[in-house]
This record gives sequence, structure tokens and C-alpha cells, in this order.
Amino acid sequence: LWKSGVHDAQVLAVMIADPESIPVGQLDRWAGAANDHMISYQLGRLAAQAPTAVQRAEKWLKAKKDLSCATGWNTVAALAEDPTVADAWFEDKLRQVRDGMEAAQNRTRYSMNTALIAIGCRNPKLQKQAIAVARAIGKVEVDHGDTSCKTPAAEPYILKTVKHRKEVAARRAAKKAGKKTAAKKTTKKKAAKKKVAKKAPARKTTKKTAKRKVAKKTTKRKVARKAVKRKTTRKTKKNAKKNAKRKVAKRKTANRKTTKRKTAKRRVSKKR
Repeated sequence: LWKSGVHDAQVLAVMIADPESIPVGQLDRWAGAANDHMISYQLGRLAAQAPTAVQRAEKWLKAKKDLSCATGWNTVAALAEDPTVADAWFEDKLRQVRDGMEAAQNRTRYSMNTALIAIGCRNPKLQKQAIAVARAIGKVEVDHGDTSCKTPAAEPYILKTVKHRKEVAARRAAKKAGKKTAAKKTTKKKAAKKKVAKKAPARKTTKKTAKRKVAKKTTKRKVARKAVKRKTTRKTKKNAKKNAKRKVAKRKTANRKTTKRKTAKRRVSKKR
């Protein structure tokens, strides 16, 4: 990508490069061949993540080429976010900005101003020193060519950035506090649910016993109804048998009477 010479390809090459494994010589070659402020900016951020970041910055700050020196100051600006670098090193860089801003080249002045702002946002101690340097050097003039880009004033930019960071930190703290209160509420709700769950089995058992009682009553009623039906059926059967016997007896008596009448009529007829 870098060897293609295409600007976008070179920027992409710098963005995807591994800062831990990239050779020092390759970083130096890229810094020496940088021909655009965007490449210089991305190279500074890449070099700040490398193990030899401070050494690369010190070397490139001494470069005579404008964009190579600007890459060194971009590395300083990116290193301002690294807490492992000592504040004394940044204090020395503030002195270099104060003493060398006027004689610096065009893009180097812009990157020096960027480093001044980044160092001023690092901590309160360096903030005071950076604001003092910004007041000493005054307005930084940079030729941005035929663009609408502007060079930010260091002091108001530092104050604005620090204020914004405090507001963000306050929001995060409020969110954490809200999460803690929410977690407490959820734990309370869970505890209440557990208590209810413990009481719930007793309620369930009472419901079960009540259902069982109702079931027993219904079964008793059913048994009683069946017993009544059996009794009634037995009575009806007995009555039916009695009635049948009565009918049979009536028929027999009726038949006897008829036979007696017939025999009497025959006797009478024989006598005649």
C-alpha cells in the first residue's frame, strides 16, 4: 500500500500497521517520505504506540523537512495521552514550543500548536504551564492553502476540552451511581420475590388441601347418589315382581272361575 504512492493507500497502510512489530527503520523511512499533513498525523499516532515512541519523537523533532518535523510533534501530541511518559519530558517540550514556534516551518507550527493543546489537557499542572506558553507565543499563524481550515487558539481550546472531559466524567459517575441504585433495587426486588416464593408453597398446599376436600365431598355425594339409585332400583324391581305375581294370581283365579262356569253349563246341558 505504501509503495503504491497513492495518498489514500499510504494513509490506510499507516492506519493498519502494527505498532508493536513495525521495524524502526520503516517508521523513519515513512516519516522522511511523508508528503501530506494527514499522513504525518497518522504516522504520529502510530509511532506513539510503538515501544520506541519517545526516541522516534526526539529524532523527528530535529528533522529539517517540514512534514517530518511535524510528524515528531504529532507523536508528542499523541504521547500526551500516555500516562507512562513522565511529565518532565512534556515540560521540556513546552519550553521547545515557546522558544521555537516563531522560527518553525508552516506545518510544524500547526503540529506544535496541536502538541501544546494536548499537553495542556494532560493534567492540571501541565495545563497551567501550557496556558502560560500559549499566552507567551500569542496567535499561531499557519498557511492552510486554499482550504477553510483554521488553526485553533490553544488556551480556549484547552479550557473547553478540560471542561468537556469533566462533564463526561460526571455523566459516567452519575450513570455508575444510577446503575448501583438500580442494582440495589433489583436485589431488593429479588429478595422480596424470594420471600413471596417461600410463602407461596404454603399457599399452594392450602389450595391443594382445599381442592382435595372439595373432591372428597363430591365423591361422597356421588356415592350417596349411586346408593340412592341402587335402593330405588331395588324397590322398583321388588314392586315389579309383586305386581307380576298379583297379575298371575288374578289370571289364575279368573281362569278357574271360567272353567267352573263352563263345567256348570255342560252339566246343565246334559241334564236337559
